[in-house]
Amino acid sequence: MTIVGITSDVKVEALDEPARPAYHFVQSQTPRFSNAPSSRSMSIIARTSGSPDATIGALRTAVRELDPSIPLYDVQTAEAIVDQAVARPRFTTLLLSLFAFIGLVLGASGIYGVLAFTVARRTRELGIRRALGATPWHLSRQIVIGCMTPVAAGLVLGILGSYWTSKLWSGQLFGVSSTDPAVYAAVAAGVLTVGLAASIVPVRRALRVNPIVALRAE
Repeated sequence: MTIVGITSDVKVEALDEPARPAYHFVQSQTPRFSNAPSSRSMSIIARTSGSPDATIGALRTAVRELDPSIPLYDVQTAEAIVDQAVARPRFTTLLLSLFAFIGLVLGASGIYGVLAFTVARRTRELGIRRALGATPWHLSRQIVIGCMTPVAAGLVLGILGSYWTSKLWSGQLFGVSSTDPAVYAAVAAGVLTVGLAASIVPVRRALRVNPIVALRAE
């Protein structure tokens, strides 16, 4: 056997499986497993400059002109083959993404609601402290730090839990890491933004209230 070239890795069985060692024969040297003419088949890959669908007719005509007895079947574009291979994982990923988005929205609304309610309950406290001479900046900073501490702790625990369970869905991803830092950074930024909004907005609203009115609040 004479080696005439080396190709890059090719995934034949499935996209989620590693490429296996393989070798290719020249068609004329491919071993026959029987004497029947149908025992040998050939896959043709054609690169086109235009639309692949428009080239299928020309390809059939070219093969028919070479040998009318050669059947040409299962003609597909590379995009269609890839779509068929990833149809089920893509649908599963879509469902997981939808559920993750719904969970993120519910989590963000829950964080906002709990923090906003907690700050609103401290309206009387804020009025008393303002009457005693506390500055709005000092009150705002203290409230925001107190609200963001549990948010940051929960975010760290969530990221660690997500990282430890990332292997469960890594088989559904192709060309994308299940521990992509950009995804973790985007989720962390979103949760922190919600936490800041949930703490700053009620504080600013409470600080606008007259201290006398705040002292009378239940």
